[in-house]
Amino acid sequence: MLVELEAEKQASKRQLELERIARGKASKEAITTFATTYAGLAELLQDTQDPPEALVDLLNRLREQPGLTLSDVTDEEIALLRECRMDAHITLKRKGS
Repeated sequence: MLVELEAEKQASKRQLELERIARGKASKEAITTFATTYAGLAELLQDTQDPPEALVDLLNRLREQPGLTLSDVTDEEIALLRECRMDAHITLKRKGS
């Protein structure tokens, strides 16, 4: 099972926090905060399973071939995106508009 929606939001928030801390000035407090945030993120993700291979393949295809049309994606692949809550991360753009 993929990360539940709330856990996914928490993981994204912690990742952003880690990135913010990493860009800042190094200090004892920053390092401690980074370590604590990292540990929390690791614990949150510990029990999550890897996404289905078909989803990974599709996401790689979408990344590698940015000009894909909707007809290049099957109904089953669209259903998989929805099932894995990745549909909110996909943007459609109409050609010629």
